Amino acid sequence: MDSFQKCESRLVLDSELKIFDEYQNKLGFNDYGIQVVMHKMSTAALDNVPVLYDEGGHGIVPSLLEAVVHDLADRKMVAAALASFSQFGEGCIAFAGDTDWHDWEAELVAHSLILEPIIEAWSRQKHAEKKQR
Repeated sequence: MDSFQKCESRLVLDSELKIFDEYQNKLGFNDYGIQVVMHKMSTAALDNVPVLYDEGGHGIVPSLLEAVVHDLADRKMVAAALASFSQFGEGCIAFAGDTDWHDWEAELVAHSLILEPIIEAWSRQKHAEKKQR
C-alpha cells in the first residue's frame, strides 16, 4: 500500500463512487487504505470510469464473468477494471483480505485484467487453506 501511495500509479474508481462507498463501509477514516484513496484523490491521481449497474446496484459484467464472479458486490470492481482496460489499456484489481479473487483469477486474466494481492504470500496461503476445507 505504501509503495502504491508513493508511486505515480493511478487509482481507478467508478464515476458514481460506489466502490469508494464500499471502502468507507468497511474501513474507518483513519484506516490506511482510506488514507491512500484520499491521497490519490487529493493529488489528482484518480481516474473515474463509467460502470453500468443493474437494478440491484451491482456492477454489470460480461455474461461469461457472471457465473465466475459470484460475489455481486465485487462485480463493480470487475466492471471498473474492464472499463479501465478499455479506456487506458490496463485494468487492475488490488485486494487484501478477500481470497475469492484467486478463484476467479484465470477468467479475469483471460479478460485482460491484472490481479494484485496486497500481501500475496498471505493471500495465496489463506486461499489454499480455504480450498482444503
